[in-house]
Amino acid sequence: MAKPLTDQEKRRQISIRGIVGVENVAELKKGFNRHLHFTLVKDRNVATPRDYFFALAHSVRDHLVGRWIRTQQYYYETCPKRVYYLSLEFYMGRTLQNTMINLGLQNACDEAIYQLGLDMEELEEIEEDAGLGNGGLGRLAACFLDSMATLGLAAYGYGIRYEYGIFNQKLRDGWQIEEADDWLRHGNPWEKARPEFMLPVHFYGKVEHTEAGTKWINTQVVLALPYDTPVPGYLNNTVNTMRLWSARAPNDFNLTDFNVGDYIQAVLDRNLAENISRVLYPNDNVSDQACFLSGNRSSLFQKHLFSSHKAHTASYVNAWIPYKQIQRDRITNSITNALLAVIPATDLSEQISTAGTEASGTGNMKFMLNGALTIGTMDGANVEMAEEAGEENLFIFGMRVEDVAALDKKGYKAREYYEALPELKLAIDQIDKGFFSPKQPDLFKDLVNMLFYHDRFKVFADYEAYVKCQEKVSQLYMNPKAWNITVLRNIAASGKFSSDRTIKEYARDIWNMEPSDLKISLSSEPSSGVNKANGKLDK
Repeated sequence: MAKPLTDQEKRRQISIRGIVGVENVAELKKGFNRHLHFTLVKDRNVATPRDYFFALAHSVRDHLVGRWIRTQQYYYETCPKRVYYLSLEFYMGRTLQNTMINLGLQNACDEAIYQLGLDMEELEEIEEDAGLGNGGLGRLAACFLDSMATLGLAAYGYGIRYEYGIFNQKLRDGWQIEEADDWLRHGNPWEKARPEFMLPVHFYGKVEHTEAGTKWINTQVVLALPYDTPVPGYLNNTVNTMRLWSARAPNDFNLTDFNVGDYIQAVLDRNLAENISRVLYPNDNVSDQACFLSGNRSSLFQKHLFSSHKAHTASYVNAWIPYKQIQRDRITNSITNALLAVIPATDLSEQISTAGTEASGTGNMKFMLNGALTIGTMDGANVEMAEEAGEENLFIFGMRVEDVAALDKKGYKAREYYEALPELKLAIDQIDKGFFSPKQPDLFKDLVNMLFYHDRFKVFADYEAYVKCQEKVSQLYMNPKAWNITVLRNIAASGKFSSDRTIKEYARDIWNMEPSDLKISLSSEPSSGVNKANGKLDK
């Protein structure tokens, strides 16, 4: 009896020969082997899976470069209005799969890798996650760049090239720990350094008033080195640019200090400058003044480094998004975001932040799109989800914003709820007395103290409503047909949460720009693709 095939062996049996052009597959295989040999200086005898990933990434990148250059040529020839999207965070994630899809290469790459005897999913998993953002805001910025390219808008993203992104979370001995995200340790095949565009950024110093005018003197200079990353649109040959800035120490390394033996100080001075772009600081709620007073200079310096390039783009028309609208659209992320995420393996998504705290974010929409029903308060993204799907298709419970305001006016007393609800009292007592941590009975004392005396979320006030709502969840779950109908209504209603829709609204209502569905010609000759008289593409 034949041995059952593993999942990996089954995948390798699924070939798409006959669907993909043979010449495309052959070209990709040739490019793969060329990069393995000439770029990575390896052969199949010594190459590692990571080498194979880089060979594939460089092969795909080859198909980006011509489109990238041609897009910039087209913008130069037609001089369209530009969008400059400035963000301290760009949570781009992994680039390989998105690029293959947007260039229409995924099937050909799948077949080429299959014929080379490799596993595409394994190679995709090797790519480092470019987590240069803290959740929703950074992911929203990434989706916006993707949509602007897909909609044919001349757009540029500007941010910081953090050497260490959002921390990795791991469990060790039952505790959650954070580890540095050294995402650049193996290199980044997608970016291109642009040292020719390096700019000086000044810090510290003082202002001196002279007869010749006001001068800023005695400054500490840090060099901002840009790295460009291509952002391809979907099947339209448009490839826009994301430019991330990295802090570099100036070339005047203090050789005198080094020669007299104070080489440690010389190195420290250099590191101090380059630390500005070393680590992503996830707390975006800290003001500039607070950063400075608390000694957290890096956050303040990051903002200054990031904003310093703006004067160098003054020759273009800057399109902008009002701050309040950005804040509102932080909770209207994108279908792209959801499609790029580990599809949530859940039936029920719990989003239970207190109404008005805006703590319920865009991750809710990913669950909604992938078929999870939501139990939650009327807070953050839940509000828009309820507007689209109808409250009857979500499990909404608890206080509304006006209820929270009334409770604030009256005064929230956690102990009143604790004494009135026996089940709640039992749970809190068990936590307080070490029932869940017998080896460390006082482990959660601070948590209980916070719930009684410092809880700005007023958890106890929504507890009873939450329990009753969970009973409604259980009742519906016992009826699979009714549950699945509700699931389909949620999925169907999630269409609004597309970054394409958001960017179209920005372009037309705010930027006074019109999205284009024209496909940029790949010819390097302007006459073959662009009509200079009207700035439009020739058919």
